[in-house]
Amino acid sequence: MPTLNPHHLQEVILAENANYMLSSNAAGTILYQEHFKPHLLKRPELKEILYAMSNGNFKAYLIKINNGNILPPEDMSWVERFNLMRLYKAGISKVAYVSPQNIFNSLEMEKELAPGKIFHIRIFRKTPDAVKWLESYLQEGNNSKYSKGL
Repeated sequence: MPTLNPHHLQEVILAENANYMLSSNAAGTILYQEHFKPHLLKRPELKEILYAMSNGNFKAYLIKINNGNILPPEDMSWVERFNLMRLYKAGISKVAYVSPQNIFNSLEMEKELAPGKIFHIRIFRKTPDAVKWLESYLQEGNNSKYSKGL
């Protein structure tokens, strides 16, 4: 079941089942998605996520995968083609992936979706590091040390 973290990202539960939980911080600025076990999101789960994004005022998105790895390259290509612009239009321009088993630590990617529309993705092993990166972006803009890397 959900693991609590010190940054209160689970204060508002938006959706939950045996496979995953969707929640946000109290301010409603960070959307938090945690996967408890490996599985592919089903259509109702995807609809819950899209509904939350379109009806919220989120600026950042944290996805935690407790078991397994970050998406394989072919899935990342699909995410990039179909979802980054959708996230950007919803107001989200930063995504942090947390995967304790991932071989990459603090890998950051930047994607220019259109002139001046930059999307940032960063991979972490620990949730507190990802939260710090996202919160520093929300509080200080792009001049913080976390937006430039550790």
